[in-house]
Amino acid sequence: MSLLQNSPAKILIIDDEPSNVRLLERMLDLFGGLEYRTTTDPREAVSMFAEFQPDLVLTDLHMPHIDGYGLMEQLRQLIPEGSFLPIVVLTADITAETRRKALATGASDFITKPLDTTEVQLRIRNLLENRFLNLKLEEQVLQRTIELEHALEQLRATQNQVVKQERLSALGTMAGGG
Repeated sequence: MSLLQNSPAKILIIDDEPSNVRLLERMLDLFGGLEYRTTTDPREAVSMFAEFQPDLVLTDLHMPHIDGYGLMEQLRQLIPEGSFLPIVVLTADITAETRRKALATGASDFITKPLDTTEVQLRIRNLLENRFLNLKLEEQVLQRTIELEHALEQLRATQNQVVKQERLSALGTMAGGG
């Protein structure tokens, strides 16, 4: 599932329930072409995120030590501004307030437990496609910016040449008495 990249898509899974982690691993294995790392201790998530550089994060919401809200706030600090890196919240808490708070805290999507394999796979596929399209767009913007800066440098150099030629012409006219 590399979509637009040469390397596999990378997913970080954070859930304090080992059975949920195993279930997600089985779902991702059906995809093929995905690389994933997992933890049942949310305190390890930030360092894993920094080291692994995932393309997508799947996280439980209600966990000991640090909940999904706090975790999302920490992870958002590591994501460059303007970059799209989806975070999907997985929880059995289906209240509207929980959904609003999760999305306001930085979740890109929200999937309720018990997890449906087809729904999880479709949402992951869609979010990864959006991630890779965003990365491609960022790359194109960077390339166009570099090209524009180069064109501006050439324009400035040409302008400087014209100014120098006009000064020399004016000096020549003044020297010739004209």
